[in-house]
Amino acid sequence: MNTNKTVFHVCVADIQSVAEEQYGTQLNNEELAVVIKQVQERIVTYDVIWDAIGQVERISKVEDEENRRFFESYRS
Repeated sequence: MNTNKTVFHVCVADIQSVAEEQYGTQLNNEELAVVIKQVQERIVTYDVIWDAIGQVERISKVEDEENRRFFESYRS
């Protein structure tokens, strides 16, 4: 797979679309700047990627086995 493929992207048009659909208005540049900053601060891509990888069956089996070994060693 192309390692430079974009997986997630939010553009100003996406933000304006939500503003229009939910509030019936477009945001001005100052309002956009506030919203963009909030979106950037709230989207923690590492955690989302980590969680999504954990949903892959092969990975979750490895993680389950590692957790089982950890708890067994803890009980000893």
